[in-house]
Amino acid sequence: MTRLPLADRVAAVCRLASLAQRHFEVYRVYSAPESRQRLWDALDDYADFVNLDEQGHRALCILYVTALFETKDNTLHLRDLIGEIAEGGTAPDVVKEAEAALASATKAVKKVRIIRHNAIAHRSASISYNAAFDLAEITIDDLGALIANADAVAKSLAKACGVEPVIVTFYAAHALDRLFTDVGRQREPS
Repeated sequence: MTRLPLADRVAAVCRLASLAQRHFEVYRVYSAPESRQRLWDALDDYADFVNLDEQGHRALCILYVTALFETKDNTLHLRDLIGEIAEGGTAPDVVKEAEAALASATKAVKKVRIIRHNAIAHRSASISYNAAFDLAEITIDDLGALIANADAVAKSLAKACGVEPVIVTFYAAHALDRLFTDVGRQREPS
């Protein structure tokens, strides 16, 4: 199997990590207690969209971050890139830090894999969608920390390879937060 050049693969994991971060940020706006208090009454007319969009952003951040921790030879993932950079011997400090970051993420990775394999990428025939999330026992903060960890590792690999990290700059979370605030103001009695 011919692989993409190392620089292309590193740029691709940076993009995946950045997308995971952007989708998580939007999901976080939806799920934050202060958002729920200020917006649900204002958005009752759009509840179907809001619920679907929130679920979609949660699923996408889980899919993207889980992909970064794959282990299959035919997939693009952090561990493979760390190993390849280690073999090259060009950035031993980056490799050491990246390996430590992966080791510290092991527990959270197992949790998101439970969700990915049973509720999102594949649907288990033996447990319900909600039961997969319950089984995983991952908190929003755990998910956010895992995504931040993956993003930091991807960026450090880019630096080690002399690649400009691909950072997706959709500021959708900020725009969504403003939308909720604006809609809430419009619905306030005059």
